[in-house]
Amino acid sequence: MLELQGLEAVAERYKNKKPDNFSALLLGESGTGKTLMLKSLPGSTLIHSFDPTGAVTLRKYVDKQEMLIDDKWEDSNIRKPLANEWYKAFQMLIRNKVFDNIDNYVIDSYTFFSQMYIDQIKNDNNRSKFQLQDWGELGGLIKDVLKECCALKCRFILTAHIVPIEETLPDKSKRIVGHTILANPKLQLHIPALFSEIYCLTTKTVGKEIVREILTDRWRNYIAKTRLGEGGVFDLFEKPDFTYLLNKLKSKGALKE
Repeated sequence: MLELQGLEAVAERYKNKKPDNFSALLLGESGTGKTLMLKSLPGSTLIHSFDPTGAVTLRKYVDKQEMLIDDKWEDSNIRKPLANEWYKAFQMLIRNKVFDNIDNYVIDSYTFFSQMYIDQIKNDNNRSKFQLQDWGELGGLIKDVLKECCALKCRFILTAHIVPIEETLPDKSKRIVGHTILANPKLQLHIPALFSEIYCLTTKTVGKEIVREILTDRWRNYIAKTRLGEGGVFDLFEKPDFTYLLNKLKSKGALKE
Protein backbone atom coordinates (compact mmCIF):
# COMPACT_ATOMS: atom_id res chain seq x y z
CA MET A 1 0.00 0.00 0.00
CA LEU A 2 1.25 3.47 -0.87
CA GLU A 3 2.29 5.57 2.09
CA LEU A 4 0.47 8.84 2.71
CA GLN A 5 3.61 10.81 1.89
CA GLY A 6 3.79 9.15 -1.50
CA LEU A 7 0.15 9.97 -2.25
CA GLU A 8 0.70 13.59 -1.27
CA ALA A 9 3.67 13.77 -3.64
CA VAL A 10 1.53 12.44 -6.49
CA ALA A 11 -1.23 14.94 -5.72
CA GLU A 12 1.28 17.81 -5.64
CA ARG A 13 2.76 16.71 -8.94
CA TYR A 14 -0.55 16.81 -10.78
CA LYS A 15 -2.53 19.52 -8.97
CA ASN A 16 -1.74 22.19 -11.56
CA LYS A 17 -2.10 20.05 -14.67
CA LYS A 18 -4.83 21.25 -16.97
CA PRO A 19 -7.77 18.87 -17.51
CA ASP A 20 -7.13 18.61 -21.26
CA ASN A 21 -3.44 17.77 -20.97
CA PHE A 22 -2.21 14.53 -22.47
CA SER A 23 0.85 12.89 -23.97
CA ALA A 24 0.52 11.82 -27.59
CA LEU A 25 2.68 9.76 -29.90
CA LEU A 26 1.94 10.91 -33.44
CA LEU A 27 2.86 8.18 -35.91
CA GLY A 28 2.87 8.14 -39.68
CA GLU A 29 4.77 7.11 -42.74
CA SER A 30 6.78 9.75 -44.58
CA GLY A 31 4.57 12.38 -46.20
CA THR A 32 1.39 11.65 -44.24
CA GLY A 33 1.40 15.08 -42.55
CA LYS A 34 2.70 14.51 -39.02
CA THR A 35 4.60 17.79 -38.78
CA LEU A 36 1.82 19.71 -40.53
CA MET A 37 -0.74 18.46 -37.97
CA LEU A 38 1.22 20.25 -35.25
CA LYS A 39 -0.13 23.60 -36.48
CA SER A 40 -3.57 22.54 -35.22
CA LEU A 41 -2.42 22.48 -31.59
CA PRO A 42 -4.41 25.06 -29.61
CA GLY A 43 -2.60 27.68 -27.56
CA SER A 44 1.13 28.31 -27.22
CA THR A 45 3.54 25.71 -28.59
CA LEU A 46 7.27 25.13 -28.24
CA ILE A 47 8.71 22.78 -30.84
CA HIS A 48 12.18 21.29 -30.57
CA SER A 49 12.92 20.28 -34.14
CA PHE A 50 15.46 17.51 -34.77
CA ASP A 51 14.14 16.64 -38.23
CA PRO A 52 16.11 18.59 -40.89
CA THR A 53 12.90 19.32 -42.83
CA GLY A 54 10.55 19.85 -39.90
CA ALA A 55 11.09 23.56 -39.25
CA VAL A 56 10.72 24.38 -42.94
CA THR A 57 7.25 22.81 -42.97
CA LEU A 58 5.99 24.90 -40.04
CA ARG A 59 7.91 28.15 -40.43
CA LYS A 60 5.13 29.89 -42.41
CA TYR A 61 2.67 29.36 -39.55
CA VAL A 62 4.85 30.88 -36.81
CA ASP A 63 3.61 34.44 -37.30
CA LYS A 64 -0.04 33.36 -37.30
CA GLN A 65 0.09 31.30 -34.12
CA GLU A 66 1.72 31.25 -30.69
CA MET A 67 4.39 28.90 -32.00
CA LEU A 68 8.12 28.93 -31.30
CA ILE A 69 10.36 26.56 -33.27
CA ASP A 70 13.83 25.89 -31.86
CA ASP A 71 15.62 24.26 -34.79
CA LYS A 72 19.26 24.46 -33.72
CA TRP A 73 19.00 20.78 -32.77
CA GLU A 74 18.72 19.93 -36.46
CA ASP A 75 22.47 20.64 -36.66
CA SER A 76 23.32 17.61 -34.50
CA ASN A 77 25.55 15.18 -36.34
CA ILE A 78 27.93 12.29 -35.73
CA ARG A 79 30.93 14.65 -35.38
CA LYS A 80 29.15 17.10 -33.08
CA PRO A 81 26.15 15.48 -31.37
CA LEU A 82 23.96 17.81 -29.32
CA ALA A 83 22.22 15.42 -26.90
CA ASN A 84 24.06 16.68 -23.81
CA GLU A 85 23.52 20.31 -24.82
CA TRP A 86 19.82 19.67 -25.54
CA TYR A 87 19.25 17.99 -22.16
CA LYS A 88 20.86 20.92 -20.32
CA ALA A 89 18.57 23.31 -22.21
CA PHE A 90 15.55 21.10 -21.44
CA GLN A 91 16.36 21.07 -17.71
CA MET A 92 16.79 24.84 -17.74
CA LEU A 93 13.30 25.20 -19.23
CA ILE A 94 11.94 23.00 -16.44
CA ARG A 95 13.71 25.03 -13.73
CA ASN A 96 12.39 28.26 -15.22
CA LYS A 97 8.85 26.78 -15.26
CA VAL A 98 8.49 27.38 -18.99
CA PHE A 99 6.45 24.20 -19.41
CA ASP A 100 4.09 25.36 -16.64
CA ASN A 101 3.17 28.39 -18.72
CA ILE A 102 2.79 27.03 -22.24
CA ASP A 103 0.15 24.72 -23.66
CA ASN A 104 2.16 22.34 -25.83
CA TYR A 105 5.67 20.92 -26.07
CA VAL A 106 6.71 18.97 -29.16
CA ILE A 107 9.73 16.85 -30.10
CA ASP A 108 9.88 16.39 -33.88
CA SER A 109 10.92 13.66 -34.52
CA TYR A 110 11.88 10.52 -32.58
CA THR A 111 13.91 9.12 -35.48
CA PHE A 112 16.42 11.98 -35.41
CA PHE A 113 16.14 12.49 -31.64
CA SER A 114 17.21 8.89 -30.94
CA GLN A 115 19.98 9.10 -33.55
CA MET A 116 21.33 12.16 -31.74
CA TYR A 117 21.67 10.09 -28.56
CA ILE A 118 23.38 7.26 -30.48
CA ASP A 119 25.93 9.74 -31.85
CA GLN A 120 26.39 11.28 -28.39
CA ILE A 121 27.23 7.99 -26.69
CA LYS A 122 29.68 7.09 -29.47
CA ASN A 123 31.29 10.51 -29.12
CA ASP A 124 31.45 10.43 -25.30
CA ASN A 125 33.07 6.99 -25.33
CA ASN A 126 35.39 7.83 -28.24
CA ARG A 127 34.45 4.87 -30.39
CA SER A 128 32.88 4.39 -33.79
CA LYS A 129 30.79 1.33 -32.95
CA PHE A 130 28.36 0.54 -30.19
CA GLN A 131 29.07 -2.20 -27.69
CA LEU A 132 26.34 -4.37 -26.23
CA GLN A 133 26.06 -2.39 -23.00
CA ASP A 134 25.71 0.85 -24.97
CA TRP A 135 22.27 -0.17 -26.28
CA GLY A 136 21.03 -0.71 -22.72
CA GLU A 137 22.40 2.66 -21.64
CA LEU A 138 20.82 4.35 -24.64
CA GLY A 139 17.42 2.76 -24.06
CA GLY A 140 17.45 3.82 -20.41
CA LEU A 141 18.44 7.41 -21.26
CA ILE A 142 15.75 7.88 -23.88
CA LYS A 143 13.06 6.21 -21.79
CA ASP A 144 13.83 8.42 -18.78
CA VAL A 145 13.82 11.58 -20.90
CA LEU A 146 10.48 10.73 -22.51
CA LYS A 147 8.98 9.94 -19.10
CA GLU A 148 10.05 13.42 -17.96
CA CYS A 149 8.38 14.91 -21.02
CA CYS A 150 5.14 12.98 -20.42
CA ALA A 151 5.03 14.30 -16.83
CA LEU A 152 5.21 17.97 -17.83
CA LYS A 153 2.31 20.30 -16.97
CA CYS A 154 1.63 20.95 -20.63
CA ARG A 155 0.63 18.64 -23.47
CA PHE A 156 3.54 16.63 -24.87
CA ILE A 157 3.59 15.40 -28.46
CA LEU A 158 6.29 13.22 -29.98
CA THR A 159 6.25 12.59 -33.72
CA ALA A 160 7.70 9.38 -35.11
CA HIS A 161 8.15 7.93 -38.56
CA ILE A 162 6.90 4.41 -39.15
CA VAL A 163 7.84 1.91 -41.86
CA PRO A 164 6.04 -1.27 -42.94
CA ILE A 165 7.17 -4.72 -41.79
CA GLU A 166 7.13 -7.08 -44.76
CA GLU A 167 6.84 -10.85 -44.84
CA THR A 168 8.08 -12.89 -47.81
CA LEU A 169 5.56 -15.49 -48.98
CA PRO A 170 6.43 -18.91 -50.51
CA ASP A 171 5.92 -17.51 -54.02
CA LYS A 172 8.52 -14.78 -53.23
CA SER A 173 5.87 -12.05 -53.14
CA LYS A 174 5.66 -9.85 -50.07
CA ARG A 175 2.87 -8.68 -47.79
CA ILE A 176 2.77 -6.07 -45.05
CA VAL A 177 2.21 -7.64 -41.64
CA GLY A 178 2.69 -4.61 -39.44
CA HIS A 179 4.50 -1.32 -38.93
CA THR A 180 7.41 -0.33 -36.72
CA ILE A 181 8.84 2.99 -35.56
CA LEU A 182 11.79 4.05 -37.68
CA ALA A 183 14.86 3.99 -35.46
CA ASN A 184 17.97 1.88 -35.14
CA PRO A 185 16.67 -1.73 -34.95
CA LYS A 186 19.04 -2.51 -32.09
CA LEU A 187 17.32 0.10 -29.93
CA GLN A 188 14.80 -2.15 -28.22
CA LEU A 189 12.55 0.43 -26.57
CA HIS A 190 8.77 0.11 -26.54
CA ILE A 191 8.00 3.83 -26.40
CA PRO A 192 4.25 3.57 -27.20
CA ALA A 193 3.69 2.27 -23.65
CA LEU A 194 4.71 5.70 -22.28
CA PHE A 195 1.89 7.59 -24.00
CA SER A 196 -1.82 7.92 -23.20
CA GLU A 197 -2.66 8.71 -26.83
CA ILE A 198 -1.26 7.11 -29.98
CA TYR A 199 -2.57 8.54 -33.24
CA CYS A 200 -1.52 7.19 -36.62
CA LEU A 201 -1.81 9.37 -39.72
CA THR A 202 -2.97 7.67 -42.90
CA THR A 203 -3.73 8.86 -46.42
CA LYS A 204 -6.18 7.70 -49.05
CA THR A 205 -7.10 8.88 -52.53
CA VAL A 206 -10.66 10.11 -53.08
CA GLY A 207 -11.11 11.03 -56.72
CA LYS A 208 -8.17 13.27 -57.51
CA GLU A 209 -7.62 14.36 -53.92
CA ILE A 210 -5.44 12.91 -51.17
CA VAL A 211 -7.37 12.76 -47.90
CA ARG A 212 -5.50 12.63 -44.60
CA GLU A 213 -7.04 11.03 -41.50
CA ILE A 214 -5.83 9.79 -38.14
CA LEU A 215 -6.50 6.39 -36.67
CA THR A 216 -7.47 6.36 -33.00
CA ASP A 217 -7.51 2.58 -32.56
CA ARG A 218 -5.85 -0.48 -34.08
CA TRP A 219 -6.84 -1.10 -37.67
CA ARG A 220 -5.39 -3.70 -40.00
CA ASN A 221 -1.64 -3.55 -39.36
CA TYR A 222 -1.49 -0.06 -37.86
CA ILE A 223 -0.97 0.77 -34.17
CA ALA A 224 -3.17 3.38 -32.46
CA LYS A 225 -5.03 3.87 -29.18
CA THR A 226 -6.93 6.50 -27.24
CA ARG A 227 -7.83 6.83 -23.59
CA LEU A 228 -9.38 10.27 -23.89
CA GLY A 229 -11.70 9.21 -26.71
CA GLU A 230 -12.43 5.64 -25.65
CA GLY A 231 -15.96 4.29 -25.41
CA GLY A 232 -16.97 5.59 -28.82
CA VAL A 233 -16.20 9.25 -28.22
CA PHE A 234 -13.72 9.20 -31.09
CA ASP A 235 -14.47 7.48 -34.38
CA LEU A 236 -11.93 5.02 -35.75
CA PHE A 237 -10.92 7.60 -38.36
CA GLU A 238 -10.85 11.23 -37.31
CA LYS A 239 -9.91 14.61 -38.73
CA PRO A 240 -6.14 15.21 -38.21
CA ASP A 241 -6.67 18.28 -36.06
CA PHE A 242 -5.83 18.51 -32.34
CA THR A 243 -8.20 21.45 -31.73
CA TYR A 244 -11.04 19.53 -33.39
CA LEU A 245 -10.36 16.46 -31.24
CA LEU A 246 -10.32 18.47 -28.00
CA ASN A 247 -13.54 20.26 -28.93
CA LYS A 248 -15.17 16.91 -29.70
CA LEU A 249 -14.17 15.59 -26.27
CA LYS A 250 -15.66 18.65 -24.60
CA SER A 251 -18.89 18.54 -26.62
CA LYS A 252 -19.45 14.92 -25.58
CA GLY A 253 -18.68 15.61 -21.92
CA ALA A 254 -15.52 13.51 -21.98
CA LEU A 255 -13.33 16.45 -20.97
CA LYS A 256 -13.77 19.18 -18.40
CA GLU A 257 -13.90 22.77 -19.61
